[in-house]
Amino acid sequence: MSQFLETIRIENGEPLNLAYHQNRLTSTQSYNCKSYIKINLEKIIVTPLAYRFGTVKCRIIYGQKLEQVSYEVYKPLKINNLTLIESQLDYKYKNTNRNELDELRQKALNLGADEVLIIKNGWITDTSYSNVAFFDGKNWVTPSTPLLKGTQRQFLLDKKIVIEKDITVENLYYFEKVLLINAMLGFDIHKAFSTKNIS
Repeated sequence: MSQFLETIRIENGEPLNLAYHQNRLTSTQSYNCKSYIKINLEKIIVTPLAYRFGTVKCRIIYGQKLEQVSYEVYKPLKINNLTLIESQLDYKYKNTNRNELDELRQKALNLGADEVLIIKNGWITDTSYSNVAFFDGKNWVTPSTPLLKGTQRQFLLDKKIVIEKDITVENLYYFEKVLLINAMLGFDIHKAFSTKNIS
């Protein structure tokens, strides 16, 4: 059986957006496991003293039951450009098998880019490790066709910080900037870069 994953940002000892992670974990277990032991994230995340300052990544690995909880200091990747690559990848549930995602990222690296922007049937989806949002000069827009509905993406939609629209390769360049978003990255518009850096 597949193992699934939640990656949770801990800021100065406090886990962020925990309700969103709990909702996704619960629905993932419910859909994929005939029987399972319920996992309460609020109870199992006890940040060790050594990780109670700064930004920390907490990884929860689970399936029918909790498998592992680990903590590490977060070290963000520096991404300045993307390359478009077509794929039929299905990644509806966040799982530990990242082979296809890693292969797509490696193709992008081989082409001289920092990261892949995955296209599926002509629609913009995600990078290998994040959702994306695009700035059109007025609004931040996230594609309605993500491979994975991220917790940070859903938080931003609920707060109306971003809106959701269909985005194709053809209309991508109507946007000025692109921003990578996930649980660890948050929504830092200072890290956005020009869509001209998408090849």
